[in-house]
Amino acid sequence: MAKTALQHLKLEGLDLSFFGTLDFCMFFFYALAQFATGSLGDHFDKRWVLAISYSVQAVMFVMLAIAGACEFTSHSYYIFCFVVAGLAQSVVFPTLVGVVGSWFGSTHRGLITGSWGTCTNVGNIIGVQSAARILNGEDPSSWHFLMEIVAIAFLANVLLIGCVYEPSPEGLIIDKDALLEQVRMDRSASVE
Repeated sequence: MAKTALQHLKLEGLDLSFFGTLDFCMFFFYALAQFATGSLGDHFDKRWVLAISYSVQAVMFVMLAIAGACEFTSHSYYIFCFVVAGLAQSVVFPTLVGVVGSWFGSTHRGLITGSWGTCTNVGNIIGVQSAARILNGEDPSSWHFLMEIVAIAFLANVLLIGCVYEPSPEGLIIDKDALLEQVRMDRSASVE
């Protein structure tokens, strides 16, 4: 949405070919960073990894909003913001795959993770529609970044505070073999 909002502002010095460069830089660094950062969620607390990633993205969008409001047209500034946003976003998908995978037993994990992974198309449709609705509003230049920043910051807080990333710390058992063992232990304890 940030690129769409910048295009809508029609700042001089930011032509359509530059927006293609922004896309390239963001996705290039996103792809490269997934090799390095994809395992961060495996080595550190997933809650903090996701919260920090979303917070960095929110900061980058604040920086883009300020630059757009001030009609700042430095190419290197925008490239920096998009590269850092791409680096921050590279952590999210692998970490969330780990979260979704940890909630399902090994027999259904592939089906559930694959089904969940295809939902990105629905998210893209919702994102494009919300961007179009905001940008075609009364005064789009004052609200387009604010909605995105608030949504990302809210999501970071929800992930940090409220999400349970693994069922085992909560005492939940999802593995069928472990569940059967727990039932056997409970039965033997109740007989004694």
